[in-house]
Amino acid sequence: MKTFYYYLRSIACFIMLAMVVSSCGNKAEKERLQQENDSLRVTQQQMEEQVNSYFASMNEISDNLQKVVALGGYISNQAQSPEGIKGNEDAINENLELVAQIIEKSQNEIAQLKSRLKSSGMKVAELERTIERLTSELTKQSEQIERMRVELAAKDSLIGQQKVSIRSLESNVAHLTSEAEEQKSALARQEESMNSAWYVFGTSKELKAEQIVTRDGISKKVLEGDFNKDYFVKIDLRKVTQIPLYAKRAKLLTTHPSDSYLLEKQNGQYTLRILDPTRFWSVTRYLVIQTN
Repeated sequence: MKTFYYYLRSIACFIMLAMVVSSCGNKAEKERLQQENDSLRVTQQQMEEQVNSYFASMNEISDNLQKVVALGGYISNQAQSPEGIKGNEDAINENLELVAQIIEKSQNEIAQLKSRLKSSGMKVAELERTIERLTSELTKQSEQIERMRVELAAKDSLIGQQKVSIRSLESNVAHLTSEAEEQKSALARQEESMNSAWYVFGTSKELKAEQIVTRDGISKKVLEGDFNKDYFVKIDLRKVTQIPLYAKRAKLLTTHPSDSYLLEKQNGQYTLRILDPTRFWSVTRYLVIQTN
């Protein structure tokens, strides 16, 4: 940069020398020197404007580089935050796009700056070195951002695979849970069936009316034919060991081991007390008692 300003200073000295010479020459010479002086002033002004324009562009490019570096660090922090990519995916993608736009814009500005400098014919070593440095830094940042984009894409892909695996596991768990519930319900139904029994008591007339007791000639038949099952009371044989009969007389019409139960009379009314439920219900799960 100093070389350029030495150049400008030389021009100024030449202008001053021309003015001294002009005072000693004739009028025509003075006019010629004045024209040259005016031309040099215009040239100097144009060169200053060009140089100022070059430095304005470089300052803008330098500012953009600082933004790129700052955004790169911010993106890296976002990706490594406790929420990870999953929680910051949109923000990270937006910042990556912004960085890419800034880098592309700066690269275009450098290309234009090089073209303008080449067209001007100026040879300012410091300016050219600054342009090359900015170009190198932009290239470095562009490569770093691209690596970061690739790494984030790989992490995002891994997260996507993990999501698929999690959904698959959740589906398997839901399926297994459903199967377990079905098995549980089936076992409950099976257990209920295994421990269910039915009883009914009533007068001879009532039992005949429901086809629970029928006659074939002089013989009495119990639970044969199309009897009314809805007339029976369903019980859990593990829990029910006493059945109040509310009758002064009671007789079991179905077959049950005689030592597995008692017909007890209390306050003039019978109650069936089951002493051994397993033996009592071993022959049949239906209990029919005729009362009077």
